[in-house]
Amino acid sequence: MSGLIQPRSHVDVLFTRPGSPAEAVTTTVLEDVVVLSIGRITEGASSSTTAAAAAQAAARPPAQSATLLVTPEQARKIELAKNEGKISLALRNPLDRTAASDHSATTSAALYALTAKAAPAPKPAPKPKVVVEKPKPSKVVDVFRGDKHVQESFQ
Repeated sequence: MSGLIQPRSHVDVLFTRPGSPAEAVTTTVLEDVVVLSIGRITEGASSSTTAAAAAQAAARPPAQSATLLVTPEQARKIELAKNEGKISLALRNPLDRTAASDHSATTSAALYALTAKAAPAPKPAPKPKVVVEKPKPSKVVDVFRGDKHVQESFQ
């Protein structure tokens, strides 16, 4: 984690299935999970951190554990992934709160589901459907510059 993941960070939990390079695969088990603590650190670094405190933090060995805020179902997924292979955390952009649909199963087959499916045979391209979209209502802003008046339209 190299000190980049701090308490209150948002992370994705990744699962890597062990095996040969042809068999190994990584999938996302959980998305947008809040970190409560890293090792024994429960507060994120503040902007008022002194140079001495920063040096002391750099001298500490890297944390080997992270406490995450999860539901019981999510905890079961993490535990299963930990026992089946290797789990790791991926730091998310602080502004990114999007998440894919939740995977409800907690079996090892569910962890491998994306890779176990054989690639389907190519299907012929469907005929394109004509969709008529209604124009989006535009916003009009009146701009006054001295005695000049201009109307700007935005979508």
